[in-house]
Amino acid sequence: MTDQQQPVVDDTKTKASGTPPTAPSVGTPLDAAVAARVRAERAARPKPRFGDTKADPHWPIDVTAAIVDRHEAPTQGGTRDALAALEKSYVALAETFNTVTPEQRSAWHGKAEPASTSAVRAASRQLQNIESALVLYDNAITEELKDKKTLAYAAEIRSVIRAERVPLSQLMNADYATVSAVLSAPPRLSGLTQAEHEQLREIAAKAFAPEQYQRREAAKVHYAKLSRALQIYTERVGDLLGLANPKALNETLARIG
Repeated sequence: MTDQQQPVVDDTKTKASGTPPTAPSVGTPLDAAVAARVRAERAARPKPRFGDTKADPHWPIDVTAAIVDRHEAPTQGGTRDALAALEKSYVALAETFNTVTPEQRSAWHGKAEPASTSAVRAASRQLQNIESALVLYDNAITEELKDKKTLAYAAEIRSVIRAERVPLSQLMNADYATVSAVLSAPPRLSGLTQAEHEQLREIAAKAFAPEQYQRREAAKVHYAKLSRALQIYTERVGDLLGLANPKALNETLARIG
């Protein structure tokens, strides 16, 4: 399945409650361990001295291309490619920046600016692809949670739940037909708040639409990782471009002269 293809909804599978599968999340223990390693590496590096304009070619470990490999979804390949492209572009720009003299930085800027713009556009396109995929997955979950067999008397189910003030904790363990009836209408018709309604939908998605739920959660991880990588890239490359900006260099030389 490509990034542009819609997720497949399997209407033939049996709707059965039970222990929902564990879906990937942004705050996994492995991510925390990687982040701790990055902080330790940064702390061990010597602090830059005043006037030091050398670029740091180090790219954060927790936003490398391999980071998305344990979060499988159709957006995985495009996200991996986008992360790898950002890393390759940044390292190339940082290393070449460190090799040119101040007199050569104006020429470096002329090549680096369009190259960095191209990398940012490619990553932004992938973020848009992920956003589109998230909408598709969410719509697929909504379809999976519609029980067409009980649609005719869903209103009666909701009226009983509202009249008996069935708590959210009990609804979380309800069968597919009951949960579907609640989720197919505004929360007030079942005596729930908006927050309770959304919480029930997430629990139901894990139990009754596990495939689309896992894909959606994995895509969320992809989006978070790529967004952070793009932010890091634009900040670091922006600093380099600022140091090599021809106008800024000319103004500095004029002050010196």
